[in-house]
Amino acid sequence: MKRRNTLSPGSISIDYIGTRKNLLDNHVFPLLDKNLLLSKVTVGILEQLQLQLVEQGVLHHATINICMTAVSTALREAQRKGYIPSSTSLFIAGLPCIHTPRGILSERELALFMQYAKEKSEKRIYLACLVALLTGMRSGELRALRYDAIGCEMITIDQAYADRAGIKAPKGKKTRYVPCPEFLCTALKELALENPFVTMPSLVFWSKRNGSVVSSHYFSERFTQELVRSSLFTKSALAERNISFHSLRHMANTLLRGSVDEHVLRMTIGHSSQQLSDLYTHLSQRGLKSVALAQQNNILPLLGQGFALSPEQVDEQEQEDKEYIDDGEEA
Repeated sequence: MKRRNTLSPGSISIDYIGTRKNLLDNHVFPLLDKNLLLSKVTVGILEQLQLQLVEQGVLHHATINICMTAVSTALREAQRKGYIPSSTSLFIAGLPCIHTPRGILSERELALFMQYAKEKSEKRIYLACLVALLTGMRSGELRALRYDAIGCEMITIDQAYADRAGIKAPKGKKTRYVPCPEFLCTALKELALENPFVTMPSLVFWSKRNGSVVSSHYFSERFTQELVRSSLFTKSALAERNISFHSLRHMANTLLRGSVDEHVLRMTIGHSSQQLSDLYTHLSQRGLKSVALAQQNNILPLLGQGFALSPEQVDEQEQEDKEYIDDGEEA
């Protein structure tokens, strides 16, 4: 990993490294024969290690696969350097995994919860839910959200926060620009200005303890707590449906899909490739305007009175969007 990061700085994040090191320290190394030589490693030994991890019943199959991938990667590097004969096979099949689909709230559940959160929850968790729902921002991106990244109707997502790495580039290592309603941008800036620990506003979602970054579990834990307090769910129901704070990101993707060009949606939410990035350069202005309109039409009306546009406002915005496209953008 050190060699790869030296040749290509930042290609492997410190959090990625730390997670795998912890898995090796806590689950793999205790099972290994301390006298085992690299030159004596065989597929049979690796398969036995995999079997022991399964028999312990502590880790899910997906996590065991991560452990074995970390081991195999290290051994292939040792083989490349000549410590293991090149004729030795190091391949073992991964374990089958059943991934539980990420659950989302129904439109009725969403409306009831957001109304509850607006009236009864702490302002910061309500705003975090609202911005995640409208923009699809990840919790790490919310932790790093700065006052100066918020415009009048736009948020610039150019960094995220992770416990070991600290401030880093967002997932995909690309800056993206996400439309955000003016009232929400104003509320986020006001929250940043309420930080009593700083003279100049910086972080939007600051910790009450010291004004710094909130914990890595803050959004997920508070979201779960508020869902239970709203009486819409029990903890067991949330677990059974696999609903978490990240579900709001999935809801943003679901509610905006169909009203926004698929390429633009992927770039806005943050699922991108270089090809999509190139395409987005040409779609940007028209695309961002279409995202803003979809937020107004598809998401805000679900949140109750005070959010939905009047029919006249909708017609006005749609006409502005059409005129903008006709004036300078190809459909």
